[in-house]
Formats: sequence, structure tokens, C-alpha cells
Amino acid sequence: MIKSLNLKYLDKQYTIQHLHNEVNNLDQDKLHLLFYIRNFSLSPTLLVTRLVHKLNGDFPIDHVGWISRFVKDEATNNVIAKTFDALPSGLEENNLIDQIKNYNGRVIIATLDKVDKKKAELFRKDFLHLPYSHVHAALAGLDTKKIKVLENVLRENSLEKELVLENIKYKSDVLFCSFVVAIYLLDQGYSTFNVENNKPFEMTPFNILQVAHKQLTSPLKLLYKK
Repeated sequence: MIKSLNLKYLDKQYTIQHLHNEVNNLDQDKLHLLFYIRNFSLSPTLLVTRLVHKLNGDFPIDHVGWISRFVKDEATNNVIAKTFDALPSGLEENNLIDQIKNYNGRVIIATLDKVDKKKAELFRKDFLHLPYSHVHAALAGLDTKKIKVLENVLRENSLEKELVLENIKYKSDVLFCSFVVAIYLLDQGYSTFNVENNKPFEMTPFNILQVAHKQLTSPLKLLYKK
């Protein structure tokens, strides 16, 4: 299981000019995960996140999403990659290039085996515009065994009771980026066992990388850096 990530071999300067070619050349029959690593700053949120990663011994990945579908742009003959992300504003689908062209950091792409496009489309329709949970996102980044009392106070209802993978239905705002990606992977038939005891609601973006790393069909690739 991956324990750390050496970025030196990925550290190639990609700019917006390269992105169209990169997207055009992606295999549309495979599943592509996107990992976001912000450049260091004195932002209070980033500092807290980095501290949590340090305490957990994880590599600091700030966000994870995936390419939900590809659309042909007839005007430019380019391919538009649509990304699906659980963001503080809610669960959204965006144009990949529009989303990352002003991103201050790295975006790494991990390519897994084939994607079931019918399942992917149903998943997208079920989850699009659902609310984001800041509380559960924060809890996922902490070692919940060490803060069990706080966890019990904040988690008024058991997520395991709310989660019904067979129907993919949610009764409240329990969603955050790594949780959504984890259950998307499960829905696509990928195993997340042995990571956070197979509890999707305790997974961080780094945990998703651990899952993906065992399923890669090609090496991790730096898609963009600023």
C-alpha cells in the first residue's frame, strides 16, 4: 500500500496550452481520478489541513474528484472533460480546464481500468447539486479513534445507517470530496477494503490515492502545475 508520494518524477511544467492536448488524448473508456495539491501559503485553512496531514502521517492532498464524462466541442474540435467534485458550494460538474486554469498548485491524474458509463451517468444525476458537509469533511481528516467523543457529538446519526449503496440515496448533507469518490469507486466495482476499515466516510483524498494506486493502468501523471 502506498505510504508516501514522491513528486519529483511528476514535476514537469504544464500550462493551459498543454491541457487541451492532454484532455484530447485521454482514453474515454477509462476512469480518471484527479488529485489537487495546493501550493503552500499562510491561509488558515491550508495551515490546519497541513497540520492534520502531518499528524496523520499522510501526504497532503487537498481535494479529489474525477472526470465524469467527455463532450465534443464542435466549434474547436477539442474534447471537453467534465469533472465531478464535492466542493463547499455543493456537488458540481465543471469544465476541467476552466476549473484548474487558475488553480495555484498541482493537479495529478490517476487512470484506472474501464468505467461503466451507464452507472457513471446514473451516479452523476443522483448526486449532482446535493449539499456538501463541512463537518464531515473535517472529521474525515482527523483520527476519529482519538476524538470519539467529539465524533459522537457531531455525528448525530450513524452514516452507516444513512448510506444505502444499493440505492445511492442520502437523507442529509453528509457528503464531502473523498467520501463521494469512495462510494463512486465502490459503485464502479472497485474495492476500497483495507483503507480506513472500508468506511468511506472516514476517507481522505490521500486514502483515495492509496486505493487508486493499486488499480492504476498507467503511472500517475502531472496534468497541471502552477
